[in-house]
Amino acid sequence: MMAVVHATGLNTFFGKAAALVQSSHKKSHIHVILKAIGYFCILFVLAGCVAELITQFAIRGKPCTGVVDAECAPLNNMLVLVVGGLPIAMPTILSVTMALGASALAKKKAIVSRLTAVEEIAGMEVLCSDKTGTLTKNELSISNPVAYVGEVADVIFDAALASKPENGDAIDIAMVASCTDEQRELLKQFKTLHFQPFDPVGKKTVAKIQSPEGEVFHTTKGAPQVILGLAENGPKIRKSVLADIERLGQAGYRTLGVAVADKKVKRWTMTGLIPMFDPPRDDTQETIHRAENLGVEVKMITGDHLTIAKETARILGMGTNIFPAEYMKNADKARQDTGLDLHEIVRQADGFAEVFPEDKYTIVEKLQKGNHIVGMTGDGVNDAPALKKANIGIAVSGATDAARGASDIVLTKEGLSVIVDAIIGSRKIFQRMKNYCMYSISVCVRIVLTFGILTLAYDWYFPTIATVMFAIFNDGSMLTISKDRVKPSPKPEMWNLLEIFGTAIALGTYLSASTIILFHLAVYTDTFENWFGLDQLSYADARGLIYLQVSVSGLATVFVTRAQGFSWMFWRERPGLRVIIAFCIAQAAATVLGAYGLGGFPSDGATDFNGSGWWWVLVAWIWCFIWFWPMDIIKFVVRSVMRGEVNLFSHRFSVSMQLIHGQPQVGATPETTTYEQTVITNLASKMKRRFRRHKHADAESEAMNVDDRHKDLDVVEAATASKAAQKR
Repeated sequence: MMAVVHATGLNTFFGKAAALVQSSHKKSHIHVILKAIGYFCILFVLAGCVAELITQFAIRGKPCTGVVDAECAPLNNMLVLVVGGLPIAMPTILSVTMALGASALAKKKAIVSRLTAVEEIAGMEVLCSDKTGTLTKNELSISNPVAYVGEVADVIFDAALASKPENGDAIDIAMVASCTDEQRELLKQFKTLHFQPFDPVGKKTVAKIQSPEGEVFHTTKGAPQVILGLAENGPKIRKSVLADIERLGQAGYRTLGVAVADKKVKRWTMTGLIPMFDPPRDDTQETIHRAENLGVEVKMITGDHLTIAKETARILGMGTNIFPAEYMKNADKARQDTGLDLHEIVRQADGFAEVFPEDKYTIVEKLQKGNHIVGMTGDGVNDAPALKKANIGIAVSGATDAARGASDIVLTKEGLSVIVDAIIGSRKIFQRMKNYCMYSISVCVRIVLTFGILTLAYDWYFPTIATVMFAIFNDGSMLTISKDRVKPSPKPEMWNLLEIFGTAIALGTYLSASTIILFHLAVYTDTFENWFGLDQLSYADARGLIYLQVSVSGLATVFVTRAQGFSWMFWRERPGLRVIIAFCIAQAAATVLGAYGLGGFPSDGATDFNGSGWWWVLVAWIWCFIWFWPMDIIKFVVRSVMRGEVNLFSHRFSVSMQLIHGQPQVGATPETTTYEQTVITNLASKMKRRFRRHKHADAESEAMNVDDRHKDLDVVEAATASKAAQKR
């Protein structure tokens, strides 16, 4: 046997596919967010430590003769900032949250193969979905074939010879099932010498058959445009074939071309067309509607003829703005036919027909260049590059090992509903992670500002062991946020770092002010003694009070960050039971420590931790309760300002640059306005109108004053002229 080798290795089709898979590197968005938060917290803690070093050693001249608290209190106090300020537990908590989310998705028949995909699918804006088996049932029924050569029965029989139903292919099974009993008995007398299964590139099956008489010939079935291109009689019947494809396609039928050839495969003859109907899934139309309501645009990607794709889209209630995939290879033709460039076509298209596997990669690439978060479904070896390239590669049920290996999520159930369920679950996970990130940043700001200012302004130190206990209790409680009860966003999620950092810094600063004011009133004034008969606290006794107040108000911040509206409206956004129980346990322990302390430990005279007593414990709880209520207003105002929704001044303050999933975007769409945001916006509008009225009134008053001065001058001039006339 002789053969001509055209390419080897990476130059072959599969080699190029492997190269594309290897060249596609996904950068996890959550890693970008973690890095940004980590850098911020490190720099903030470092700034606090430098301030303490300069103040305590350079200005106050504090001694440092060892490493224990008594020998070097300023240096050990910096550990308070490091231990309390750095979000050490963040990677663990976020990983646990994503792992539990992956477990929940697995119960929905979506297996997560890359953990960070749990977060990324929450931001998916475009889903490029296969038609067959995903939007449709993949249960084919055969209609009346069209014969161009021979009889209709011969067309079906030739197609059955080019089938191998034992492979489980739906088309092959349908071809054999459509034969009569007599034809099925006759099939057993034909011997298949070689069978080439369907592949997405050739888009056909080919069988080498030996008849009972010993005659060897070939038969093939596949995409009609492919079969028509092979056939020697193609030019003669081309017009009729295309007309039949168009007619059947408008009726919703998918067509299959059939051809036969001699032993040497030199002369193919197209014998006919077989129309097949693949009914849509019962839930597909509703599922697509659900996806659109979630802000996800579903684009149909199919290898079928353009007419069939449009008819299927019409039946499913999708848009029918579907383009042929040949535009992906010929941008000039695309511009000539549509007047649009390729990027605009990909953005506006509701789907693509007659798609080859390499076209999927191009579609994903163009969408990503348009700053879209793209999901792609696939099942074949040649789909692997597109699955790897997509932000979220989804291998559908029955996919090959190569497709599964390149994907981020593997579906074990057919249909689009599994993907929509995964989107909803992922958005809940995203909410939990976003809430925790905001809480962690606020804790960092609060710890550094609170204990930094208390040290710099009052020369007051906090024991490191108390900070460790604080971190254990509160960070341990935060593990329960991975099972918190949250509402999924009605649109794709995004990491808006301006909003997250702005809100967290404002809340952390506010809580720092609450602690510093309480410390000053309890230690340096007789306010509580005059009002409630409580004695002033010493530095050692105040440590129990401050520990409790920082613990309660700090952990309570998570109730503010997790709620889109007012956090105290539990009936609207009730926290998960696990979160509430963990909060109660952690703060019960903090209450006992606040009341009794550590018995004066470490007894070094600089950081002794005494309890403040139960009456001061009550004061701390009431103080936290009072300062808790305005936190929602701060959250609403800062959030609205960072989104550019509220303008409190005469000039417009707008925020156009937002960090979305680690990618800078311009003019990102703000989230849906809530009742609370409406209240804040209306309040701001009233303030602006009042400011403008005052400004207008001042202008009118100034104008009246000018007129009065002019009148006075006229009177003076008239009097002067009268006196001059009298003298004359």
